[in-house]
Amino acid sequence: ALLLSGPMGSGKRALAEAAAAAADAQVLHLAAQEAVKVDFCRKALSTASSSQKPVLILVEGLEMAPEATTSIRQCLSEVSRSPQRVVCVATASAEPSSFLHPIELFPFGWVVQIAAPSQAERKQFLLKLLAQVSRVDAPWGSALRESAVDTLANLTENYTFAEMDFVVRRTFLRSSNEEGRRDPVALHHFEKILAETPPTSLRAFEQGFVLRKASTFGDAASISDPKKPEKKKKKDGKDPMESIFGWCNFWLPEAFHLPPVIWAMIIFGLLAHLMAKTTYQPYNNRRKRGSERNRSSLFSELNAGNPYALGEGLGDWPLGGNSPFAGFPNMAGMPGMP
Repeated sequence: ALLLSGPMGSGKRALAEAAAAAADAQVLHLAAQEAVKVDFCRKALSTASSSQKPVLILVEGLEMAPEATTSIRQCLSEVSRSPQRVVCVATASAEPSSFLHPIELFPFGWVVQIAAPSQAERKQFLLKLLAQVSRVDAPWGSALRESAVDTLANLTENYTFAEMDFVVRRTFLRSSNEEGRRDPVALHHFEKILAETPPTSLRAFEQGFVLRKASTFGDAASISDPKKPEKKKKKDGKDPMESIFGWCNFWLPEAFHLPPVIWAMIIFGLLAHLMAKTTYQPYNNRRKRGSERNRSSLFSELNAGNPYALGEGLGDWPLGGNSPFAGFPNMAGMPGMP
């Protein structure tokens, strides 16, 4: 499997689709949240069997559901036992080491990080965007000279492809005047839009922040700002059991560390097993319930040192002889009585 990491909008999906097109393979798009719940591997194998073409599984947004790596590993195990050609590619908009443990990177044979576009790549991309706009409004797209495009490519440093696309589209929409006509585009139109929409994807990727709910690149309310101080929590976020059972991970590698709760369950389980072993009695040595030597009752405890002791049952009561109850007649029909 292949893991592509890079800022949001850097072209990870386009790169995977271009590789699939070059290999004449079908692309199965899948979000990381869906990969945890859906059996996508069986669908990919059936698609490859029916079409007789290789299939590329594209799992996007791995930082949103890191547990999808387990599903990818299981899928690779199934693919290795099948004659069909299936390849898995995952994308992430954050540094993999910030949300994945080293053992979770095991399914990926290659981890490729896509950097921000260079000045030449930004210029080429801007020229293609202006050519697309010229199909709708030819005078607007052709009004910008090549020297102005070079300047615009320098101004869009640290911008991703998606952010530059957003800037061009927004500039095109705002160039309309009151009469409904569009003014010829100029460099100052782009400068105004660039001032309103600073680059955020590259900064978030470098500092380990994930843009989870940003619908547009100008939506600053939904983007985590590293300069903004966070509110102090009322309670410390550290697990109180870490100080008690955290030492159990001292002799283990970092990849095999267990939560303190798991260690507590293991230790208390062993203690309960040892206590059960020490208090266990073999079956032959157990006292039989109701046996003569172990029989006990209220009357037997009252009989100790009493000359007028009462028996265990009504038939054992002394109703004759020198007993105070000698004058009472015997109760016929009771067991143990004459």
